[in-house]
Amino acid sequence: MHPTLIPRNWLLADVAGAKNAVYVQSYALGPSLYYGAGAGMLPTAMSVVSDMIEISRNLVARRGGAPSPTAPYSQVARPMVPLADVRTRYYLRIGVREQPGVLGQLMTILGAHGVSIAQVVQEDRAVGREHEPVRVVVLTHEAREGDMRAALAEIDSLAVVCEPARVIRMAQ
Repeated sequence: MHPTLIPRNWLLADVAGAKNAVYVQSYALGPSLYYGAGAGMLPTAMSVVSDMIEISRNLVARRGGAPSPTAPYSQVARPMVPLADVRTRYYLRIGVREQPGVLGQLMTILGAHGVSIAQVVQEDRAVGREHEPVRVVVLTHEAREGDMRAALAEIDSLAVVCEPARVIRMAQ
């Protein structure tokens, strides 16, 4: 679980105010959304987890309206995908010195690690703030987490980088 930017047209994007939602992708059910009034971080998490445990118990015990399976449930272990192999799009924000060639350095490192760029925006330097860093915002195409992390380690070590890269994964 991690923070993720989501498309505006997703149902989760409409969750507002004191409402909470949980989006779950499962093999048996497919995508599902659970939505309701929020009760604060801890009570909501406890409620969701306890509901999931109760549903599992009911399925195993064949109670609570759960259909009786015609064959035993398959208990095939499914391996977790290593985090380094997860593929997604990324939002990056990097604070850099405003000088010629900086953008080229950043893009060259990303490209060398197999990270393709979808969009780049570099803010203008503010008048009277010549000594403050400018932000470069990068949206990538789908990339491997391991490649992205390797690129960011190299980028963060550059002398022109004043603020380490901030990264948010983007749902597709």
